[in-house]
Amino acid sequence: MTTLAHISDLHFGREVSPVIDGLSVSLEAARPDLVVVSGVTRT
Repeated sequence: MTTLAHISDLHFGREVSPVIDGLSVSLEAARPDLVVVSGVTRT
């Protein structure tokens, strides 16, 4: 089965390290086959 991680509306510009670190840890734990980023990515 293929696993997909969908991340939306990141609004990067004022990166908050603990939030980014948490996202990274979550993605590593989930081990998705594909990560899709949609929506607004910059503030």
